Amino acid sequence: MTETVTDAQTRLARTPCAEDARYHALDFWIGDWVARVPDGREAGRNTILPILEGCVLSENWTGAIGLTGKSYSFFDAKRSTWQQLWVDDHGDVTHFTHGTAEDGRVTFFTDGEADGSGVRRLTFSRIDADHVRQHSETSSASGEWTTEYDLAYERVPA
Repeated sequence: MTETVTDAQTRLARTPCAEDARYHALDFWIGDWVARVPDGREAGRNTILPILEGCVLSENWTGAIGLTGKSYSFFDAKRSTWQQLWVDDHGDVTHFTHGTAEDGRVTFFTDGEADGSGVRRLTFSRIDADHVRQHSETSSASGEWTTEYDLAYERVPA
């Protein structure tokens, strides 16, 4: 059965994110993962699910030492930028207000402090279908970046 123009327009109006590639730059992160620190120790487990008709990715983190948290990552079409909102069971909240997507990588930034310090940069890089790197960095007032954490994600076999 061939979809008519009217059917396609109706589907697009109902689920606009599903067909717009800008919303899917981080889809390589969808799945069940084990995250490891550079020395190979398990840092935690993560499940990433698409929700809201593909408009948002929902993260469900369980750390190896007890921290749990959730995030929502999404492309904001009105501002033409990526955003992420993270909340954890210690009451910490981080809002990455702007980000970019290019070449298998999505990078988020916080606004930071007025003096330029306290900016965080969070980068997700697709290594291959079963491996993703999550690298979190903070900046100083001088603009130098320091690694906060560096996680190697391995997909959990289905």
